[in-house]
Amino acid sequence: AFEGCTSLISITIPNGVIEILDNAFQDCTSLTSITIPNSVTDICESTFQGCTSLTSVTIPSSVESIGDYAFRYCTYLASVTIPVASLTYYGVYAFDNTADGLKIYVPATSLDTYKAETNWSAYEVVGAYTVTFGTLPDGVTGVAPSMAAEGETVTVSFSGVPAGKVPVVSVTYGDNYEVFDVKDNGDGTFSFTMPDGNATVTASGLKNDIKSCEATVPNQSLGTNSYINYKFLDAPATIGETVTDGNTTLTLG
Repeated sequence: AFEGCTSLISITIPNGVIEILDNAFQDCTSLTSITIPNSVTDICESTFQGCTSLTSVTIPSSVESIGDYAFRYCTYLASVTIPVASLTYYGVYAFDNTADGLKIYVPATSLDTYKAETNWSAYEVVGAYTVTFGTLPDGVTGVAPSMAAEGETVTVSFSGVPAGKVPVVSVTYGDNYEVFDVKDNGDGTFSFTMPDGNATVTASGLKNDIKSCEATVPNQSLGTNSYINYKFLDAPATIGETVTDGNTTLTLG
């Protein structure tokens, strides 16, 4: 269909397509983005072989089979996400000659199943958990990797946030346990360390975005060993200490 189309940059396969045929996008060397709908069950032989600009791909949960050489010679492909408990066919050389350190993320509960598949024994298959979004403010959508392994840093971004506002973000996992180390990176993104369970990202509302500022409090006004607790801090700070909350930095003189 598009074999050898070197000007093709992105493709969204229409919903309802069941099978992506042999060589359909082979040697589309400029292709950087693939969106595969949840109707596809089979990715056939050499479908994306030689797509040298691809760096990551997410396989939908509907897929049952990945054909021989499906992503071979995708030389910059570093991350593949397969949120499927098992496949009916694991193609030979499906991910050969991809990026050094390629990781194939699969459900943590299915890791042994994938590792037992001899056709894929040469690949680094990683047990991972899902990242999904819960309640978000009206008009706001979130973007995050669909799966991540325990201990990896997950970065989340949002679109549709009004100017001058930032989301109030929290992350829960397991039996509604909260991840307490959600970090506001100050650039519109948030990050957290992936726990040992499926994570749900929620934004309970929006707050004013306080731009970067610095303040120095002279020690004459505090006295030796005095403490101060500004409203943007969660704990007191001592003389000579620099404290930061989001974009705000306070140095006690």
